[in-house]
Amino acid sequence: MRIESTEFSNGLAPSKFGLARMASFAGLVVFGAAACWIAVLLIDKDTVTPGVLFSVLLLGIPALVGGTFGFREAIRVFSDFRPKIQWWHWFWFLTLFSSFVFRAPRTQAQISAEPLDAVAALRIVPEVIVAAGLLLRLVFRRPDWLPSLFRGLVGALSIFALVCLVSSIWSVNFSWTFYKSWEYLVDVSVLAVILATVESSATFKTLIDWTWMIFGLELIWIWIGLPIWPVETMEREGHRLTGAYPIVSANEIGEFGAILMLVALIRFKPLHGSCKNRAFYVFTFLLGFASLFASETRSAMAGLAVAVVLVCIFSGRTKIAALIGLLSTPLIFFTGLGAFIWQFLEREQSESELLSLSSRLQWWGDALHAFMQHPFTGLGAYAGSRFAVMAKVSDVPSLHSDYIEVLVGTSIWGLLPLLVSLLGTWVILVFYLRYRSLDPPDRQLAIEIVGVLAIVTVHSFFNQELTWHAPTLYLLVLGYAEFLRRKLARRRREFLSPSLLWAQQPL
Repeated sequence: MRIESTEFSNGLAPSKFGLARMASFAGLVVFGAAACWIAVLLIDKDTVTPGVLFSVLLLGIPALVGGTFGFREAIRVFSDFRPKIQWWHWFWFLTLFSSFVFRAPRTQAQISAEPLDAVAALRIVPEVIVAAGLLLRLVFRRPDWLPSLFRGLVGALSIFALVCLVSSIWSVNFSWTFYKSWEYLVDVSVLAVILATVESSATFKTLIDWTWMIFGLELIWIWIGLPIWPVETMEREGHRLTGAYPIVSANEIGEFGAILMLVALIRFKPLHGSCKNRAFYVFTFLLGFASLFASETRSAMAGLAVAVVLVCIFSGRTKIAALIGLLSTPLIFFTGLGAFIWQFLEREQSESELLSLSSRLQWWGDALHAFMQHPFTGLGAYAGSRFAVMAKVSDVPSLHSDYIEVLVGTSIWGLLPLLVSLLGTWVILVFYLRYRSLDPPDRQLAIEIVGVLAIVTVHSFFNQELTWHAPTLYLLVLGYAEFLRRKLARRRREFLSPSLLWAQQPL
């Protein structure tokens, strides 16, 4: 009689068993690198006490073990998700891939000398493929997504993109404004075609999960690259974690980390039912925490704090938020933890650098001065800030604020539809969270999206978040708000349809 192996008796084929062991080893490597680097960062701080180091060790060992097994479960989660991927998921991915940067930002002189080279073509080709695919689907009406482009919140964002496109007429750099505006309009069109295709909340959730998976894989790749390219990864922005190939700024890494932490917390303890993949969400939380800590992104930390408060309020867990506040306040103000946190947030900057928001106030002042010289037209979307303002004071390619950037480029004509889309997203999400008839899955997702929107909104005041290609996070939260609006609007139309009203009349 043949005796089956242990692997087969547990329901695992040899190939799957080997894949699980490889995943566990990869998780050990990733989180081992993260733990080692966080320990190095802590040791460099003068205010680190033995108690803080002991706490790190106490938390680090379970984190290393949890991350190892969580990574193995992540492989299984992705295998289960793979059959759900449809054609529009790849459109979404290509728009995100076209925003990857594989070299340092070029100066104005370099762009003028050679506007299009091989590296630039690497970013343009995916966007051209997406645009061609959108046109083909529009021609064959599969689906007819053009009306969706000018409805609701998506319509407000489309108007913003068209204003940017028109501003190329008087832009200080016509080709730059024209291409960047067209690029943004293609991004919005992808969201429009998705909303015209998706009919159920479960299907739209696959887009949300797909986005978190991409960001998670991006962060894992960045940590894998830490021992391979240590100089490019840690010394590009003053010992803050950055991506080497492709180049990912510390601010982006911090934002991705904060969002993954928030999503993991919300899904680990859902409003209804129980979490089926606890190890996976522990892994996701630890990956986000390590990335946020190593990137030292203050705006992402502030956004995460606001998001946690809002999530507790809308999920009916205000007591938990109050308890966290009561417990953390004495630790911060009456122990050495407060001094450590403050020094950590200083990032070795001087007092003048802190007060100037890392030179942002100077850039914004110069930008507003340029705007006052062209108050009715602006200097051209995307080009006004880079070629008329920043070229004179710094090599930084943007003004690090969506609202100042848009004001300089398009005046109030671009700022108004952008603000309408942002405020409208907030209003719709908050309104539907108070809507009693909202389905439990929709309510769970809406709470998650509100938290992400809080992080995105805070981040947008200090970085390019809403208007820079590709605005994946903003399009995702705006898209879900618009999906909810259209879904409930369809319900009302069905309820108030003449045939239904006639059927409800008494005999």
